[in-house]
Amino acid sequence: MDKFTKKEDEAIELSKVVFSRCDPIYNQSLDSLLKVKDLLIKENAKEIDKEFNAATLTLLNRNIQIAESIRVLAKRGLFGSCFILSRGILTDSNMFQYLHFHPELLNLFLNETKEDYQINSEFKKSFNEGTIDKDLTNRNIPSSMEGFRFLSKACHSSSFGSQFFSIKDHEEKVHYLPYGPSLQLEKAALISLILSSVLTDWLCLVLWHRYNNNLDWDSKKWKQVQLNYSDLKNKDIIYTKITQDKINRIWPNINDELEIKT
Repeated sequence: MDKFTKKEDEAIELSKVVFSRCDPIYNQSLDSLLKVKDLLIKENAKEIDKEFNAATLTLLNRNIQIAESIRVLAKRGLFGSCFILSRGILTDSNMFQYLHFHPELLNLFLNETKEDYQINSEFKKSFNEGTIDKDLTNRNIPSSMEGFRFLSKACHSSSFGSQFFSIKDHEEKVHYLPYGPSLQLEKAALISLILSSVLTDWLCLVLWHRYNNNLDWDSKKWKQVQLNYSDLKNKDIIYTKITQDKINRIWPNINDELEIKT
């Protein structure tokens, strides 16, 4: 085994150890969300909140696969691509909330064709990211555009975008190119925060929509979903606090370094 391969293997093993710490929360949230998926499929078959449930299931499918992909890549020490995938989490959460407030757009959303965003002016106007963000912020929902712009940098063929795929030496203030798996604790911590909360957040969104649309809330099965969410949220608050403290210790100037100049 050459030196390069040995370092890669060490990075992978260390990454597995780091991310195993958020496995209990992640696994519990995935199990809870899959049960919610089954409940929504049954309701959809009965044509209860049919169009919105269809949109929800479409977005849940994406986000569960995104979360699983991030988890696999993170445990392989491949962090750059995790940030690219994380951008979809923000846009899908926004889309869910936007459709909640605009059910008249559900048919347009569900029947999109490949060319719609290019040739359908109604579709482009309705589902422009700026339009969605403005609509939500007008409803006092915090804007996610800064986070979206930051994560979009990882997709760009730029020097800054390449830093998502590099290792930073904070003392020398230089970036090293690993050309394979690596472990940088601050990036690992940021990604673990995403994994610990993303599926729990989707439980919250589904419950929020149901409560505000007078859908089944008090039955035993949906009461259990509420209990599952409450338990997971409490665990995530504790995990987030511990992880953020670690980030602040190893990356004290994180806010300055991640600031986006627009």
